Amino acid sequence: MRNGFWGFGLGLCIAAGTPAAQAQSDADVDAPANCLTALGTVVDSDREDEAGVVAARMAAVCEARGGVRTLDAKAIANAAADQERAQNAALLPGGNAPAGVPVWSSIGPARNNWWNSIYHRTSTNVGRMRNVLPDPARPERVYVLSAGGGLWRTDNFSKNKPDWMPLTDGAYSTSGGSVAFGASTDVLYLGIGDPFDATTSVTGVMLKSTDAGRTWSPFADLPDAIIVTDVKVDTSSGVDTVLVGTDAGLYRSTNAGASYARLVSAALAGRGVWSLQRSSRGWLAATQGSCAWARGYCSGTGGIALSTDGGNTWSAVMDLPAAGRITLAVAAPGDATVYAIAGNAGGSAQLDLFKSVDGGLTWTALGITGKAPTNPNPDQPTMDILASQAWYNQLLLVDPRDPARNTVFLGGQLSSAVTRDGGASWTLLSGWLGEFGLPYVHADMHAAAMVSLKGAPALVLGTDGGIFVSSNDGKSFDDGKNDGLVTELLYSATAAGANPSFMLSGAQDNGTLLRIPNQSTWDGVLGGDGFGTGWSQANDAASVGSLYYSRIRYATDNPPNARSKWSRSRGILRNPDYYYFYTPVLTPTAMADPTGLVFFTKTGLRVYRSQDGAATWQAIGLSRFGGFFPNGNPGLTCRFNSNMMNMAVAPTNIDLLAVGCNGGAVAITTDGGATWTQRSIRTLLPRYAGVSSAAWGDGSTLYVGSITPGRPVVKTMNFGLTWTVASAGLPRIEVNKLLADWRDATGNTVYAGTALGVYRTTDGGASWSRFGANMPLVNVKDLHLSADGKLLRAATYGRGVWELPL
Repeated sequence: MRNGFWGFGLGLCIAAGTPAAQAQSDADVDAPANCLTALGTVVDSDREDEAGVVAARMAAVCEARGGVRTLDAKAIANAAADQERAQNAALLPGGNAPAGVPVWSSIGPARNNWWNSIYHRTSTNVGRMRNVLPDPARPERVYVLSAGGGLWRTDNFSKNKPDWMPLTDGAYSTSGGSVAFGASTDVLYLGIGDPFDATTSVTGVMLKSTDAGRTWSPFADLPDAIIVTDVKVDTSSGVDTVLVGTDAGLYRSTNAGASYARLVSAALAGRGVWSLQRSSRGWLAATQGSCAWARGYCSGTGGIALSTDGGNTWSAVMDLPAAGRITLAVAAPGDATVYAIAGNAGGSAQLDLFKSVDGGLTWTALGITGKAPTNPNPDQPTMDILASQAWYNQLLLVDPRDPARNTVFLGGQLSSAVTRDGGASWTLLSGWLGEFGLPYVHADMHAAAMVSLKGAPALVLGTDGGIFVSSNDGKSFDDGKNDGLVTELLYSATAAGANPSFMLSGAQDNGTLLRIPNQSTWDGVLGGDGFGTGWSQANDAASVGSLYYSRIRYATDNPPNARSKWSRSRGILRNPDYYYFYTPVLTPTAMADPTGLVFFTKTGLRVYRSQDGAATWQAIGLSRFGGFFPNGNPGLTCRFNSNMMNMAVAPTNIDLLAVGCNGGAVAITTDGGATWTQRSIRTLLPRYAGVSSAAWGDGSTLYVGSITPGRPVVKTMNFGLTWTVASAGLPRIEVNKLLADWRDATGNTVYAGTALGVYRTTDGGASWSRFGANMPLVNVKDLHLSADGKLLRAATYGRGVWELPL
């Protein structure tokens, strides 16, 4: 299932580095009310129907990112990435690192064995795919663009396990939007900014390569855009004309990607563009009304616009008040037959599949949603393929081998299907659990292509679990070509205390993964979305994994490499609490907890502690936010925000705890939760934004990270009475994770996981520098220092886990 994104509001893009940009950034604060107001709903703990799930995801991410944002954060982050490439080129992948600099290495997962509620399969899943791009000039060359792991290429796709090469580890950002060839297939136009997880790292820009991805030009900005949804190239004029769909509209380059301008017309005004295709009539654009739609959930009206002059001017040809997001497909550019799959305006249901035989001028609804396929099953009784996530999973491919253009592949939430008679009848090809006589293909489908496999055509489906290949028209699918694509979208990573070679990591839609020592293959041990992880640092007493909405599992028979070893935790209240889609787990150091049995978690209104290895939980901190607990609470009025890494326990004192709140505040207890003090950083340190992460350096020094670029790290040395800025040398980007090095008794050594990699200070934040060599410019979500103090690990959102010896 999907953790959707509700993100930045539209605003004026101000040049980075100017006083105006500084002022805007400093004012860019978390605003949870904006999240709920924008969604038009209140998310509560009892509402777990799919509409409630979608809304909860949106609200949680909105809150974690700081509410509805202005665009200046993008400009500042892009400038920071430019500066990082210039100043630290030697430390980036492919650079010539100075002698003595420690080197990061990837430890996978290069593949994972998959768990679901039915089977434990030897199947390879990797991170979410955005595009599959076969090279028509070189049949064995295939590119795949992943959501958080950037662009990859293989030159031997027919090989059982292709050799994959990452192409964008040092090219500003690994956040994938869309990619397309120019007139030459050595020329690539790459849009940066995943539609569902754009962060304050580099987003809303275009890169160009003229050597098949080996090197990349400086980025060209798409003013006012945060993410990139589609890229297409018109080569008819002799110069590549690049069209780019974004949340802020349609952009066009008439100089082969050197610069881009947003197109203005009545058909495009105030609308984002999700999908682009060239038909016999010209260029078609699937548009949707402005509603921050490209960052996840949307209730805007969808439509289709047409350009007959190479994308210069546009007119509306269809507007469907009931439609929302629409994906277009043709078998070959210039075809008269065009298909369009549409969700409803709310994004929570499939509308229909539409067909045009006149290049997109007129359309016919095919009425497929309630139609039964030839082989229905309990999971997919009808052709409602997009189901309740029509805003998220839309896969549509017209088979170029069929001259009548009647063969169409469709994929969505749980299944894929094919019609060979233009939509009159359908047959299911795959299922998300591999049941009912269907082959397994991972849930949530986004991209598809026909490729050459040993000289014959093959179908590739791109999903939340990577690519799945069929060489027999969907009768079976092979997941083995995912091997070597290290693209997992990870939220956390924790190593075992007794043997740090064992690790647990939580992955987007790929569950909780277990690393067996010295292997790049990881084992999926819990299904669903994996979030927080924990493991006893003093011993091997307990390991912990979490799913959505404060669902926590624990194991005491370690390593936890069998489903039977995991049990459900008890004691976290389901009502009347405010629990988030994201579920954090905090593990104390061995010094603080020699029993190895203490763990922490939080919801919106409570902080919980377990003293029995996560078997049961007790509330140690209550908030009366919203009047839920008007009597008998310790006096907290804040709501704990949804960032997973903003809870910290001191390295030597289990009773010293800090938790981030909405509104730029921190709640602190020095007595294990008996009493709490609430401190507003924003009041005491003007222009501070919101709490993203926290770490105790020692018994009195607390470091706090920020969700926005204004002040990346601040600190207090007196339990929040006063605060100082502690971020000199850090790029002005979001700090996802702070980790104090418990080996330094002074509390002055701290690591920061950011949207551009890992940084370190050894003087209490007076100065920071990029730490280690070979780390991609990737979004680092978590950091873990092994219990023996010898290894630092970084969990990234798109490039797996990286390790550095200390």
